[in-house]
Amino acid sequence: MKGKKVVGATITASTGETATVGDYGWYHLKGITTLATAMLSATHPDFSQNETKKVVLKIDNINDPCAEDSLTFNNVNFVLKDQDVLFTVTVKDTAGNFVTARVIASNQDWRFDEEISDQTSLPGMQPGKYLFTISAPGYKTISQDINAVPNNQDLQFTMEKMGGRSSDGGLTIQEPELLWEKDLGKEILSNIVASKDGKLVVYYTTNNKPDTGKLYFLDSLTGNQRKLIPTVATDGNSQAALDTSYDGNTTALYVHAGIFGLSKGTNKLQLFNNQGGSIGSLELDPQSSAQLCEVSPDGFYVYPFQLLNKGLYQYTRYDIEGTENSEAPMTYSAQQGFHFTVGNNIVSGCPKGGGYCVFTINNNVISNLGDINGTPRAADSSQDASKIGIVMVEKAFLFSGGGKAWEKDLITRGDELDISISPGGKYVIYSTVTETEPHRVIRIFTDNNIDKTPAGSQKGTIEDTVFVTANDKGIFYGALNHKKFKYYQVGSYSTEYKPDETAKEEGTETSSNLSRYSGDAFVPAGDLSFAQLTPGLIYRADSNLRLKYLNPAGTLSITEGTIFSKEYSHRPVLLKGQLTAEFTSSMTVYAIKFDRYDLLLFQSKLSQLIAGTLAESEYFIVQNIHTKFVVENKTNAISVAVENGEVKVTSDKVSETITTGKKLPLMKKIKLKNQIILEEEYILLLVE
Repeated sequence: MKGKKVVGATITASTGETATVGDYGWYHLKGITTLATAMLSATHPDFSQNETKKVVLKIDNINDPCAEDSLTFNNVNFVLKDQDVLFTVTVKDTAGNFVTARVIASNQDWRFDEEISDQTSLPGMQPGKYLFTISAPGYKTISQDINAVPNNQDLQFTMEKMGGRSSDGGLTIQEPELLWEKDLGKEILSNIVASKDGKLVVYYTTNNKPDTGKLYFLDSLTGNQRKLIPTVATDGNSQAALDTSYDGNTTALYVHAGIFGLSKGTNKLQLFNNQGGSIGSLELDPQSSAQLCEVSPDGFYVYPFQLLNKGLYQYTRYDIEGTENSEAPMTYSAQQGFHFTVGNNIVSGCPKGGGYCVFTINNNVISNLGDINGTPRAADSSQDASKIGIVMVEKAFLFSGGGKAWEKDLITRGDELDISISPGGKYVIYSTVTETEPHRVIRIFTDNNIDKTPAGSQKGTIEDTVFVTANDKGIFYGALNHKKFKYYQVGSYSTEYKPDETAKEEGTETSSNLSRYSGDAFVPAGDLSFAQLTPGLIYRADSNLRLKYLNPAGTLSITEGTIFSKEYSHRPVLLKGQLTAEFTSSMTVYAIKFDRYDLLLFQSKLSQLIAGTLAESEYFIVQNIHTKFVVENKTNAISVAVENGEVKVTSDKVSETITTGKKLPLMKKIKLKNQIILEEEYILLLVE
């Protein structure tokens, strides 16, 4: 398989001789005494499909048959496989429109990298568990674990568009306005970031002692604290990195929790959502630096010197580049200044050297920005990635359309400098030190090199600018005045940014694509609305359905093949398959447990549920709180996915509220299998 040795495979000749494949993947079949055409077959109990090849045994030189090289030497290689799995993949946006996307599916033995549009069939894949990663320009990258079994399978993925201003219309520069300030007391400010939607500021402090770290989540315009998280810290000068996604829903803190400058201890990566809720954590190699951790704008990728996704899956070079048999982590060349653009392309050192480049995650160069002679300290880009800003120890650059628009000389006195670009690429704000002032101040230039720096921002004698950001709310900077951190606004838009609301597929009142279970078979149910379904009857969705639900108002999306019913209060009862409930007020779904596919068992348990006699241990009650949720029912497995809100799940031994990022095994003796990131703020829990 994929060049891997199949030790123990049996090679059998049609003449009766056999050989066994050894530890190095080789075999030596000997003893065939007759010159003829022989058939060789390779078999192994772990593979359902054998392979057979024809071999012709003959003497090349009939005049000297005893010559050492006269008998043809046959080198016969085999590839053992199981029955192929044929996937038909469909990718749509939230409005139901087809999206042309790139799909990478990989496991340790097989990999597929395909561009798909409309409904696309992937080439034959071998059975097993695959990680599917789906990306498309302008959309949030998603991934999902798929268990491929020998059968034709239809896969459907829904992608959400990226938000963000596309222009700087109405953005004007102003004199600094102090929005809020915080007294740090004895805490030392180590790192600070802001989300590009302009709603969140996160900063990290330490006392340069173990376990003295504090991570603050604040509202950017008011400074109101969302959450304070005590966390790890370096024993000595802080070695930490902090970054966040466009909406703050993937915020990454990467800290060397050990002695400063030494490999002792651990490098700990922690992920949070924009409310400070924990998503997950991971310990990485303590011998590498903890001073870089970039998050992609869509929140999918995290790069603490190796490529991960939000689910903390560690990509290999085989996953991303297709380098066969390579389990090495996917890494890139830059040690500092690494940056993801909105399209999840990378700004960093060119993959093959020769300057600084913009390239894809699999190292295909898009543009070469040239040799910038030094190590970048920070980088940023506009919403469309046409403008890229880079700050170094002694220079600041703006690149436009792949070429250099301007460069500025900088002064550094030991502290890091920062840079940010407005969403439309019109303005660049960066920090520097001047000849006459001891602390860092800001500079603001337009893309055509006009100085727009407000005079009132030049307070380098009393304040030190530690942070700059340009986002959907305007242009801002943060400065330290002794132990006080002050947050200023120096640019504002005349109108608030409102994301484009993608029209979603409307639900239909009725559908004729329903069957009901009658006797021992499913028969057409007719054109029915959900309200017209008969309580206690079993129905099957014969296509993907979106049915309107009147009380409460909302929509039920039911996946093709799903088997369901309803009780007398018109609440859905899920027996097998998947349904998505989208409601603005409280909605309840019942999910009945089962350990096998048995329609008579379904009917029996359903009747007991409706009669009120089914034991509480045999079902779950899933109730949302003004949100959207997905319930999936499989053999011995019930899962709930939540988007932007809370869902309460109750049973005889379970009473839990699921929120974004929370892991909840729903059934007794069932362990959590994996956490899969479908899209921002959307967690799917799989249990087995």
